[in-house]
Amino acid sequence: LTDCGVSEQRIMVAHVPGSFELALGAQLLLENHSLDAVVCLGCIIRGETAHFDFVSQACAQGIQSTSLKLGKPVIFGVLTDDTQEQSLARSGGSKGNKGTEAAITAIKMVGLQRELEQAWWSFEESYTVTFKDGNTVLYSFSYKDRIFLSDVIEPTHDDLEFLGWTLTSSGTDEGSGKDKAQS
Repeated sequence: LTDCGVSEQRIMVAHVPGSFELALGAQLLLENHSLDAVVCLGCIIRGETAHFDFVSQACAQGIQSTSLKLGKPVIFGVLTDDTQEQSLARSGGSKGNKGTEAAITAIKMVGLQRELEQAWWSFEESYTVTFKDGNTVLYSFSYKDRIFLSDVIEPTHDDLEFLGWTLTSSGTDEGSGKDKAQS
């Protein structure tokens, strides 16, 4: 999350005993704190019994159920691998970082939720939202003709910073002739 521009002060970390307990942990966090989303990170490594299948399925279904029940993004970032080496490769090794992918998914879902809850305004130009880690672009997407606003006038720098967004555009608001926000 910090790689996407979210300040550490806006991040809460809680630990549960195992991946099976992630769904209830997420539900308790959302019910007791004003959070926009929860990213559930865990790792289940296959053993010699069917226990792996039961825990993996219950974990995935529990996380999805919590998200739907509470109407908040609860992101599944649980590795289900055959070996510890596979897990290490997917948590910052040769196969990428599924934790980073889960964090980006959370930010995108919070953005979508806010987008659907807010008014749309039309603009003459397009704008691009970019998630960066220093000079490295982690993810970037563009919209043309409309942008959601977190309030009636313009999104504040703090709103954009919280979402980890860099907003770039040019032109004017079609309705008012005011310059569009740039940060």
